[in-house]
Amino acid sequence: MSGGVDTPVVIDFPKVVELYQSLARQIVDSGIKPDGYLILGYGGLFPGGLMVKILEPIFGKLPASSLTMSNYDKNNVRLESPIVLEAPPAEIYSGKRIIIFDDVWHTGGSIVEAVRRVAYGNGSPIVATLYFKPGQNLYYGWQPNFYVEPIDHWVQFPWEDPLMLLSDDPCLSLSTP
Repeated sequence: MSGGVDTPVVIDFPKVVELYQSLARQIVDSGIKPDGYLILGYGGLFPGGLMVKILEPIFGKLPASSLTMSNYDKNNVRLESPIVLEAPPAEIYSGKRIIIFDDVWHTGGSIVEAVRRVAYGNGSPIVATLYFKPGQNLYYGWQPNFYVEPIDHWVQFPWEDPLMLLSDDPCLSLSTP
């Protein structure tokens, strides 16, 4: 994958489809049978929601919840650890295999917080991300159970750029014909 550490790599929708197919294939091929999903917001909301729909024909309709965190304060300064803005009660995970979805494992802070919450509720956390940044991971020995590609630079997904969503392509346009 091209792009330097400071240069974002722009991911288009065809690449997103390829990433989702690969991640879904890994999960299904692993033999894991999840009991539910935890989707990390904000970055993971779109990919997590789509993965739930992709996996629905295989695993059926399973409970999905979101854990919303922020890594930045009100002045947009990066925090040492994420702050939880909204979380489901930990007891909903008891005895369940929960797939935690996020778009990218950057430093690991948000995902490790989610793993700890599921484990605290006596659930079994399973982490799935599209990308993993091993060079920025702050949690030695931790990594996603499933990820599509390692990466060392910033990724810009199509849902993060309003111009891509408002494209002239009729398949991507938000306007009506």
